[in-house]
Amino acid sequence: MKRLLTAVLLLVVTTVAQAAELRAIVAKRVIYPGETLTAADLRDVAVRNPRPVSAPVVRRMSDAVGLVTKKTLLPKRYIRKSSLRRPFLVQAGKPVRITYSNSSLNISIVGAALEAGELGSVVAVRNTSSGKRLFGVVEADGSVRVQAQ
Repeated sequence: MKRLLTAVLLLVVTTVAQAAELRAIVAKRVIYPGETLTAADLRDVAVRNPRPVSAPVVRRMSDAVGLVTKKTLLPKRYIRKSSLRRPFLVQAGKPVRITYSNSSLNISIVGAALEAGELGSVVAVRNTSSGKRLFGVVEADGSVRVQAQ
């Protein structure tokens, strides 16, 4: 009985110590979908009760600053990772540079983005010269790289 009580006490102390170390990021104000997060919008807080933090939440300020909200964020509420996305580099309806390259050929044309996309996402674009619809990957410079079909 004494060993059981000691084990339970040790488990409780360990759990409390771990909970004291947990941190999470919360919003300081109401933040609406489409807003880009800045450090001034956020606050780092200690997680007092780890049980409600079962969903993946943002733990460090650097993991949220510069990202865009997909949902409304309320003040003093933990920010779920699923509520954030990287900024769109390609905007639907806007001109975009479409590139194709292989070992001996590089082609670059101006087209129109048919959907918005972030770095690395696959988006549909239209070649404005031919009217053909293509799919490509958004590059870091905001262009869309297509493959041979």
